[in-house]
Amino acid sequence: MKCAKGAVSLLKEHTGSFRITVQKDAFSGIGTDDEVASALVSLRLTDAGRREERAIDSFALRDFEKRVLSGTSRARGVPYEGVGLMKLYQRILPGHPSNPDEICVVITDRLAMTWSEDDLRYHARVAVFGFPSVVSMSGLVEAPARPREYYLAKQVLDPSGAGAADEVLAAQFAGRFLEAEDERTEKVLCGYLLQCIFYACTLRPFCGNMDCVLFNAHWQEEMIRAQVTSGKLCERHRRSLERIISGEPASWG
Repeated sequence: MKCAKGAVSLLKEHTGSFRITVQKDAFSGIGTDDEVASALVSLRLTDAGRREERAIDSFALRDFEKRVLSGTSRARGVPYEGVGLMKLYQRILPGHPSNPDEICVVITDRLAMTWSEDDLRYHARVAVFGFPSVVSMSGLVEAPARPREYYLAKQVLDPSGAGAADEVLAAQFAGRFLEAEDERTEKVLCGYLLQCIFYACTLRPFCGNMDCVLFNAHWQEEMIRAQVTSGKLCERHRRSLERIISGEPASWG
């Protein structure tokens, strides 16, 4: 992904001596594996309100998953159960976790979703933290909510939900949320990669400061404020990152 390279360049400005590499087509060697393709189909969600509801395995869906793995198709916006997706990547990622000193992050078009016990439904996520962590490019657009006024206007202009007013709404609320192919994506992605680093090193990826890139944004405007308008770590987490880079033992409270 083009924006991944840009995000990594920005990440290097934060991490300095960290050695960071981007591995394209990491799963191309297993692109013909029926078992892996079936496992991915079994993680596809068909109803956000039903925890165990999944796609039915079929030749067509397995073929699609193989094409995604080989890099000839994209799964942008296709919803998957996020924790299961992370565990599958953990199992099939070449060489993982052979080197415990490496921090591995999978950047995917797949829309990662996790179940919430609060309202008993799946919600889209930007990141699913683990080993490896998973960052969803679709999640950057879909997970944090757009402005409340956007949804009110959409109810009026497009009550059927068919998308007829999308262009009008995008123009009306321009800049207030991230869109596909948005020029701000590199900066936003960089911040979530930093969250993955903090999770891997401290198990605490978030910050309560709304101007820190580790802020756990639930709204698009919060995300843009933290990742674009600020684009920096708060002072406390900047010092923490310095300790991570230097290898010093530290208390992460």
